[in-house]
Amino acid sequence: FEVGLECAQNIAFVLGESQYHSLAHIRVEGCHLSDEGFAEIATALRIQPQLESLHLERNNIGLMGSIALADMMRGWGTSNLKVLDLYDNAIDDQGLEALTAGMTNTALEKLSLSSNLITAVGLRSLSTYFHSERCCLETLSLYGVNFGDEGVVALADGLMGNKSLTSLHLIPDESGIT
Repeated sequence: FEVGLECAQNIAFVLGESQYHSLAHIRVEGCHLSDEGFAEIATALRIQPQLESLHLERNNIGLMGSIALADMMRGWGTSNLKVLDLYDNAIDDQGLEALTAGMTNTALEKLSLSSNLITAVGLRSLSTYFHSERCCLETLSLYGVNFGDEGVVALADGLMGNKSLTSLHLIPDESGIT
């Protein structure tokens, strides 16, 4: 179903209440929030650095939502976020580049970017994150992302020297790998 802007604003209002400082897990799945609706929620979540998992599958999050999410993570300073699931949104290369800048403030262990619009260009932007001191990413899911052979090279180059990643999830046929 689709959550309108007014509903997203109401969700943001509730999440922005400081009384929820023990909130550890949020799942907003399949609501097709759009960038504008998600930006409202991301702004409210800036006071929730204790979050451990954020599941935002199938919410139509694109560039503006990715920027809002990155700003939220940067605003946390250091956070407890371990799981970020962005499966089946509209995140493209620019969106991934924005997200990568925010992820350096997290303790992410699992990241799902499956079924997004990312190419080799976007995957190259992950290189900085993979080499950062804070990177503790163990699992990266890229199912349904058509990044081709260039994307494999970008991933391999980016992961060179990374000591934390133990699982990379993708299907070569779906990824355009020859």
